[in-house]
Amino acid sequence: MAWVFIELDSEDAGKIIRIETQTDSSYTGVFHDIHYGEKWDIWCKFFEEHGVELMIGLLMLVLGVASIIISIALKLSYKKEIAMEYLGWGVFLTALWILANSVFRQVLFPSISVISDIAFFMVMLLAIPFMLYINSVQKGRYQTAFSIAVLANLVDAVICTFLHVA
Repeated sequence: MAWVFIELDSEDAGKIIRIETQTDSSYTGVFHDIHYGEKWDIWCKFFEEHGVELMIGLLMLVLGVASIIISIALKLSYKKEIAMEYLGWGVFLTALWILANSVFRQVLFPSISVISDIAFFMVMLLAIPFMLYINSVQKGRYQTAFSIAVLANLVDAVICTFLHVA
């Protein structure tokens, strides 16, 4: 989804507004609600409808980064693995996924087509930090099974990325 803001003048009153698109993509052709009014009022309406999702995504991003930084500091201080780091990476990837799928992605990121692809990439990688966390909490009891699962996930991500690019 993309937002296109167009300023209308008083000379445009009573005229028909026609929207034309031209593309070879099979993902186009759906138009959502069209709003007209003051730009600030439209932004307020979007924030009212989707602001909670944005706030949750930003909060998760901050918490994920904080968890990663604290875990790395503890790892360096205590010279041992801290399982919380894996959860931090999982929350960080989840936050990126939420923000990349948000209706506000056009405001947050410079290229909405690239960030749309990154959302799918985050979903492919999302299971890895949680599998590493579970393996760490279980003290490596099922190391082989989790290693195979992580490797399969990485192979899948590489193959899907190659197919997408090719």
